[in-house]
Amino acid sequence: MQPERKLKRKMFVSCLILLCSFLWLAPPGPAGAATEEITQAAPDETKANPATTNDADAGAAGSQEVGDTGIEVLVAPVAGATVSLNGIAAVNIPAGALNGTAELPIAIHKVTDPPSPPQGYKLLDSVFEFTVGGETSYNFAKPVTLTLSYLWDSLPTGQTPAVHYYDEADSKWVSLGGTIYPDTVEVTVDHFTKYGLFALKGLVDRPAPDTVPDAPSPQDALTDIAGHWAENNIKEMVTLGVISGYPDSSFRPDAPITRAEFATFLVKAMIKSMGYTLEAERGFDDTSEHWAALYIASAFSYGVVSGYDDKTFGPDDTINREQMAAMLVRAVEPAPAAEGPQFADSRSISDWAGDGVAAAVKSGIMTGYPDNTFAPQGKATRAEAVTAILNALKTV
Repeated sequence: MQPERKLKRKMFVSCLILLCSFLWLAPPGPAGAATEEITQAAPDETKANPATTNDADAGAAGSQEVGDTGIEVLVAPVAGATVSLNGIAAVNIPAGALNGTAELPIAIHKVTDPPSPPQGYKLLDSVFEFTVGGETSYNFAKPVTLTLSYLWDSLPTGQTPAVHYYDEADSKWVSLGGTIYPDTVEVTVDHFTKYGLFALKGLVDRPAPDTVPDAPSPQDALTDIAGHWAENNIKEMVTLGVISGYPDSSFRPDAPITRAEFATFLVKAMIKSMGYTLEAERGFDDTSEHWAALYIASAFSYGVVSGYDDKTFGPDDTINREQMAAMLVRAVEPAPAAEGPQFADSRSISDWAGDGVAAAVKSGIMTGYPDNTFAPQGKATRAEAVTAILNALKTV
């Protein structure tokens, strides 16, 4: 090989090596870094920085933040999606609710200059405008669910939050009510416009007391507890501000209670009577968008609840009696029992729950049934849960 050709070949190989080295060592560009941040942000980071975090579920094709006050997400009609603005306003769009087949931009924006609240009401957070493809009056093929958040502890006892929409044609707010949970209200709608969460103002903004008819106290306003075996317990817990009834003024004492509801009742009782605060270190994968997420995370941080595994809590599963006993014992830590209770069905108590059930029974937090059974896997009712929490507080 001629010297000149050898020299050219060496120069080519050297350049190739340098190019490969550069490509291997070069750091990822801004787009790669942004993808990493969005897809791997930890749940605790999301909670710690709500002003700049917007969420959409897997049905969304992409999202774009609009300052700190809005989000816009492309949603495929065939898939649907849940779009959330900082956890304070969200919409769940089921598959088939959007018209057509093309992806459509779903947007949520805080309204900077909203219409005045209805007479006698106050706005609990912000007014939000929901749009589809920029349209403020979009009509859906099937109902969608809106969720608006509020601060439960800042709402005076007896006040009921309700979702309102703004009727542009008549220039007035119209109440839709909604299903009330601690810290959120859900309502089903079939169109988009401006929505806000309102509640009646306190007595300071109403006529003088001597002109206001006597109103029933919150506990007396419950319509389905008179004569119930747990009536007094329910009233006492309502007075403490731990529980409340449903929007129709019922309490449903014999209805099953979910794990999320029980965790919320228990944490609120710990806050009101034991000086605890909301301490959300981390949550579970299946509670991050749940109305009780903060209470479940707080209960977990205090060691009161545990999940089925590290990622799953099952918030909407009904709680059984042995699970309830275990949570209560972790919360108030009564003296352990030397031996287990002698119920006819004691052998059906799970091994992991044995000590908790024994301590709960010995301390008087829970009791068995008249037929000498405990029904450890039986569904706990709302009345049983309230009574057990009240009994637990009395041991502290």
